[in-house]
Formats: sequence, structure tokens, C-alpha cells
Amino acid sequence: MEHVALALDQLQKHMKALLKGPQNQDAQCELAALQRVERNYTMDAECRLHEAAVMSDYCEPVPIDMADTEGGLCDTLLG
Repeated sequence: MEHVALALDQLQKHMKALLKGPQNQDAQCELAALQRVERNYTMDAECRLHEAAVMSDYCEPVPIDMADTEGGLCDTLLG
């Protein structure tokens, strides 16, 4: 839940700055930051980052009969 609260706090900060109007320095900084994110962010990049994070800890489920062997199925499959 902490990551949700952090995102909501950031959104509130953006909204407060933007409500001050386009001539306000804080609003201009927020708009510039959002434009950088829009320009650099792609869903493909996000998917690759997520897949890399998930796959590093993922391994096929180990069958019960192989779970007790040294190394188990993960070591067998991953070499």
C-alpha cells in the first residue's frame, strides 16, 4: 500500500502545482517533468523491466518427487 500512497501524494503535488496556472514556476516545472516522462516512457520498456524483475526469481514448480533431490528441478532445468 505504501507505493499507492506515494503515487497519490505525487499526483496531489502535480495537481496543486498545475492549479496555480501556466505562468507559475512550479506549474511549469511540473509540466516539463510530465512532458519528459511522456517523451521517454513506453509500455514496452515497462513490460521488459517487469519481465526481467519477475523472471529473475521465477522457476518452474518443482514436482514433489524431485523437491527432495539435491538442486531440485530448477538446477536441473537451468543447468
